[in-house]
Amino acid sequence: MDFVIVIVGVPLPEVQASLNAMGVLMSTDLVDIHADMATPEDKISTQSELPYFLLIPHDSAEALMARFLKPSPKPTLTLWSLSAALLVEDSL
Repeated sequence: MDFVIVIVGVPLPEVQASLNAMGVLMSTDLVDIHADMATPEDKISTQSELPYFLLIPHDSAEALMARFLKPSPKPTLTLWSLSAALLVEDSL
């Protein structure tokens, strides 16, 4: 598996972690693994738009990331609601 380091330029444990079912590549659907395929070229496929988005110029890393990630909603937990929840929990 040393060829993975040479081809990808990333240590094998990092590649394995990113291709894990809970890893960033798999959980974001950027990469799909086809275990039933025989050749290495067919085992891994990328999201169809990925090459296009990686090759076009972006103003910043944040602009590139915005193509794949969406902002999380504004948090609803406030200091007051946390205090109220803790008071309720203490009274139980």
